[in-house]
Amino acid sequence: SGLPLLAGFVLVLTFFVVSATIAYFNIRTLQEMTGKVSHTHAVIATLEDVFSLMKDAETGQRGFLLTGDDKYLAPYESALIRIQERMADVKRLTSDNPEQQRRIPLAESQLDLKLKELAETISVRRSQGFEAARTIVITDRGKSAMDSLREHIAAMQQEERRLLRLRFEETDEAFRMAVKSGVGSGLLGIILAGSVDWLLRRADLIRKRQEWLQTGQARLGEKL
Repeated sequence: SGLPLLAGFVLVLTFFVVSATIAYFNIRTLQEMTGKVSHTHAVIATLEDVFSLMKDAETGQRGFLLTGDDKYLAPYESALIRIQERMADVKRLTSDNPEQQRRIPLAESQLDLKLKELAETISVRRSQGFEAARTIVITDRGKSAMDSLREHIAAMQQEERRLLRLRFEETDEAFRMAVKSGVGSGLLGIILAGSVDWLLRRADLIRKRQEWLQTGQARLGEKL
C-alpha cells in the first residue's frame, strides 16, 4: 500500500513543479511582449515629439520675422533645448534596430539644415530687417528641409507601426498559449486529483482487507 501512495505523492509534486514552471515562463513571455509594445509606442511618440518641436521652432521664427519682437522667439528657444534631447532618446530607443539606426543620420541632416535656416533668418531679421529675412525664406530651402524631415520621420514611424502589429500578434499568441496551458493544467489537475483519490481508496481497501484477514486468522487460532 505504501508504493501507490508514494507514487501518488511523486506525481502530485511533479505536477505542481511543472505547472509552476510553465506559468512562470508564460508570465515572463507576456511581460516581455508587453514591454516590447510599450517600447514601440515610446519610439513613435518620441519621433512625433521631434517633429512637433520643429514645428514649434518654425512658429517662433515666423512670429519673430513678422514682428521683430523677441517674445515670439520663446517657442523657438524652448524647442532648441528639447530637440537634441528627443533625438538622443530616438537613438537610444532604436539602438536594437539597425534599420532605424540607418535612418537617423538622414533625419538628423535635414534637422540640422532646417535649424540652420531658422537661425540664419532670425539673425538676418535682427541685422538687416524683414525683407532680407523674407528673401531667404522664399528660397524654400527651409521648406524643403522640413518636408524631407517629415518624410524621414514618417518612414521611421511606419517601421515602428509595422513592428507594433507584429508585437501585438506575438502578444496575442503568448496569451493564447498561456490560456491553453492554464486550461491544460486544470484538466490535468482534475485527472490527477481523481487518480490520487483512487490510490487512497485502494490503499484503504487493502488495509481493511489485511486487517480483516489478520482478525480472521486470530479468531481461527483462538478456536483451534
